[in-house]
Amino acid sequence: MQKTIFSLCLLGLCTLISCNNNNIQPLCTTFESHLVWTPENFKTDYTIQFPSTYIGNGDDGSPSYYFNKHRNDNNVSFFWTHCSVASCQEYGFVPLDVTFPDTISVASAEIFNTGGLLVRNDLTQLKLFCDSTEIKAAFYYNTLADADGALFLKQDDDQYYAAVLMHYDSTEQQEVEDILKTIQPGSVAPPGND
Repeated sequence: MQKTIFSLCLLGLCTLISCNNNNIQPLCTTFESHLVWTPENFKTDYTIQFPSTYIGNGDDGSPSYYFNKHRNDNNVSFFWTHCSVASCQEYGFVPLDVTFPDTISVASAEIFNTGGLLVRNDLTQLKLFCDSTEIKAAFYYNTLADADGALFLKQDDDQYYAAVLMHYDSTEQQEVEDILKTIQPGSVAPPGND
């Protein structure tokens, strides 16, 4: 009888631990450049690389911090603009809880393809990106057929702020992750400024 009670308690403890992502962090993916894709500016102090099949403005360098890149078949899109009545921001206003919650809710990047209808989606999956041993970014996403994702980048205040939203066909998950892992500190000189 004692053995059965101990086994049930042990099973309950294992179940409790496995249900709480705040205590167990997922493995970290290392950032790395892609040998073929061309770097372009992403935020003030970062670059990102996309396959040649992507079109759009990317980082336009304006104070609106507008960013828009999508694959030519529209199966994947990366988007950012974050403005209040007073100003536009390069990152989201509110930092992500550094304990990396199990679920976050964000406005879908598809908002601009729904006639302005605000769609909120729960993002329940988490992938961390690291530089050496330090966590530099958190990528939250869902596993719906029309998936959404949000990337949070670590800033100087050691907080993670929303940097870009994604909307994509879930079959393109690996491509989205391959693009995100190309993010590097630095900037690219505009053409003709060599």
